[in-house]
Amino acid sequence: MNVVRTSTQFSLDIRDGLKGLLVAVITPVFTVIINSLEAGSLTFNWKAIAITALTAGLAYVLKNFLTPAKVVVSNASEAVKDAVVETVNETK
Repeated sequence: MNVVRTSTQFSLDIRDGLKGLLVAVITPVFTVIINSLEAGSLTFNWKAIAITALTAGLAYVLKNFLTPAKVVVSNASEAVKDAVVETVNETK
């Protein structure tokens, strides 16, 4: 059974930063593809790409900063999952 707790609300950990970086790298790729399809040619507007990357990365990190902690249980029996859910609901 694997139990993972995400970072607590109003805090960040290294995984949040790495995932934010990944979002910041992937998002502009889609922006370039969409803009190129609309324009009919492959063009790079580096300022727009940088702004999109920065905005997407910061938005993801901010979302993680404001989201309450979660407990993720995987590879567990249904009884264990039900017990964890029950315990979490009791602490609310």
